Amino acid sequence: MGATKLQWSVDGSFITDLSREWLWIEQKPYEKVKEFLLACMCGTNQTELELVELAHKVLLGKAKFTGNTGDGSFGLVADDTSVFDKYVKTLTYGVDSVYTERYMEVQLQNLMYVAKREEVEKMDCDSYGWLSPKGEFFDVPFGNHQGWAYDYVYENFAREEQIKTAALVEQRLKNADRDYDRFRMGDWLVYGKGWVLLHNTRHLEAEIERDPTRPFTKAQREFLFNYFTQQGRHREAYEVINIQED
Repeated sequence: MGATKLQWSVDGSFITDLSREWLWIEQKPYEKVKEFLLACMCGTNQTELELVELAHKVLLGKAKFTGNTGDGSFGLVADDTSVFDKYVKTLTYGVDSVYTERYMEVQLQNLMYVAKREEVEKMDCDSYGWLSPKGEFFDVPFGNHQGWAYDYVYENFAREEQIKTAALVEQRLKNADRDYDRFRMGDWLVYGKGWVLLHNTRHLEAEIERDPTRPFTKAQREFLFNYFTQQGRHREAYEVINIQED
């Protein structure tokens, strides 16, 4: 008796509907749904960031899978499905239909943020924080950097100095070649006093926010070199020592 050969195939519309139902109706964790969609798009030449963007389009009704994996017709095409009407409307109240697309995008961003925060909170809080020009490091939990900066400034600087520096920083940011929406107290420390923020914006590793027109102090360089070296991030450690100031 010969060996039994098993074959199966998956329909593109099934993957599309399943991923949307998982996220919007069953409310499965965003990371799980994203991993499922990325697995369905493996084997391409696109970067992970590009694939994540395509996954988001599927979840927002802007793209869909078609064809079948069995006959080689499986692929991704544009879509115009109203995911809000099909999956979310029954679960949501008070959302004007005019703003449904923006609403869905905001909801997806919130789910991404929650998933990211859950991962970051598993890490030691001393991976993130504020670094003073004197090389003093203040560890601050994820998501609390602006609140910590507010408290520090109001506790350690006179009111007159706060107002004067805030005005200079705000004017500088408005004149700079960058998008500016509102003044944050962290800007006061970074652009007004030369502090460095080690925080998380896109990955689970700390990134530097600094004033590019102001060189690191010797104490900051030494701290950051040791900081990155201890984490095995030798490229960043090298860049801190050899960075060319603007």
